[in-house]
Amino acid sequence: MSALNLVPLPVSVDLLGTPPFALDDKVVIVADPAATEVAEVAAKVLSQTTGLTLPVASTSEGGDNAREIRLVLPPQGAVDEGALDMSDEAYRLEVTSDLVTLSATTPRGLNWALATLRQMVTPGEDGGWVIPAVLVEDVPRFPWRGLSMDVVRSFYTVDEVKTVVDLLATYKMNTLHLHLTDDQGWRLEIPGREALTEISGVTAGAGGDPGFYTVEDFADIQHYAAARGVTVIPEFDLPGHTNAATHVYGELTPSGEPTPAYDGAKVGFSKLYPDLPATEPFLRDVINSMAEQTVGPYIHIGGDEALEMDLGNYNELVTMAEKIARETGKRPVAWQEAAGAGLPGNMIYQFWDPRLTREDMAKAVSEGGQLLLSPANHVYFDMQYDADTPHGQDWSGYVELRDSYEWDPVTQVEGVPEEDVVGVEATVWTEYIHGFDAMTYMLLPRLAAAAEVGWSARGALEWESFAGRIAPESAWWNAMGVNWHRSPGVAWK
Repeated sequence: MSALNLVPLPVSVDLLGTPPFALDDKVVIVADPAATEVAEVAAKVLSQTTGLTLPVASTSEGGDNAREIRLVLPPQGAVDEGALDMSDEAYRLEVTSDLVTLSATTPRGLNWALATLRQMVTPGEDGGWVIPAVLVEDVPRFPWRGLSMDVVRSFYTVDEVKTVVDLLATYKMNTLHLHLTDDQGWRLEIPGREALTEISGVTAGAGGDPGFYTVEDFADIQHYAAARGVTVIPEFDLPGHTNAATHVYGELTPSGEPTPAYDGAKVGFSKLYPDLPATEPFLRDVINSMAEQTVGPYIHIGGDEALEMDLGNYNELVTMAEKIARETGKRPVAWQEAAGAGLPGNMIYQFWDPRLTREDMAKAVSEGGQLLLSPANHVYFDMQYDADTPHGQDWSGYVELRDSYEWDPVTQVEGVPEEDVVGVEATVWTEYIHGFDAMTYMLLPRLAAAAEVGWSARGALEWESFAGRIAPESAWWNAMGVNWHRSPGVAWK
């Protein structure tokens, strides 16, 4: 392994021992036509790293002194793979004294090559910038590496969400799961159901900000994310966590009266009713609209903390939502409680609460489902670091950086083999996280730990190594202008 400070740790790094690549304003980024969007992202990232403005071109200019950064997208099977399986997220990064080559079979893979390249840019002896001569070959352990972000209890703007996308892409995390509906508010415009955002888009949790995303906003977020290798997944949380809906539509309640707006932090009190005539059309309108607005292949139907519901009603509603979601062509995802509802095969169940039974999840996976790991005691980033943390909560204990790093997704639910684990998704709830400085403070540095757990080979993970490699990343967070926490055990730069 190399002495380079790379996070997450790649599969293979070979320092070539030859002169480095000098990065200056004479360097040109050359991209295949299908890689132009990634090349534009590369120019922005390298400018933020160095202050240089690098032009993007579609063809090489050549010449005796030409130095280029090339983004190459060969067709599948056209890469000299060696021992590396060139999956849709694998990449190869080669640096010589006059050429940097990023190659992959997809634009997403090129984004991950760029993430590694950014970390290798260092000051040269003459005051310029250099990239060491190296060959990196890399592929992730798990296909799903993401963050679930609650924008309901406290709303975050489009630009703030884009900054979170930048952080995800920085560490090769490919999924942003937006928790868009809950008791305290409704955050996505639903054409034909505009009252949801007109009435519940202006409410929030106590101390949080209200707001909502228009159809155009949501499309903008998805396009920005896709250019950086990140898929956006919307969540309509049901059949609990639904007070924002019943606050708008009284016909969703037995009395026919809307429920009051709610700004507290209590969970489990709200619910829908499967036997009311308005319920199924409402679910269909919302799920169909979310699916129509969503570019990616998934939609999250919630399913957690329906604490005051009859189990039969719960199962009926979750089954109804799953059926509607599948009819849209999307693959449904649900929180772990839905594993007991007898849903069809290839559901993805998201494990979050270590206090609850895990047998239902193991059974559902054995019948064709898959498991997404978000254990609160490791990757719930609304959990405080320690007793002095000014934001968040501690119901699952304190979660420091090392707690987010030292765990294995495969050992969390007994009886589920690694091939049925789709990956790792960190989560941040915002009942007690208000403002974007607070958000990034709770994400960083733990987000990078979750990224390495999801990306790197289990046998390669070692705390002391990670602590040394993550320390220099604080300079990047400072360059991005984001707040972060100085976790103990790391010699921060």
